[in-house]
Amino acid sequence: MADFSKLKVIVVDDDLHIRKIIKTVLNSLGIKDITEAVNGQEAWDHLKMPKASLKGGRRKYNLIIC
Repeated sequence: MADFSKLKVIVVDDDLHIRKIIKTVLNSLGIKDITEAVNGQEAWDHLKMPKASLKGGRRKYNLIIC
């Protein structure tokens, strides 16, 4: 099986139960770096959020699920 452990994923859905199901599936694939957002605006805010270790850069996601 492929190694997905280094992937960074953001899951966007207004339904908590759907987010939990998706997160469970992603965890079963070895993905642990998962951010959740309840709507598009919150997801956009996460995408724009600077990451301190990148010196002004933005957090990078490998996969966006919405």
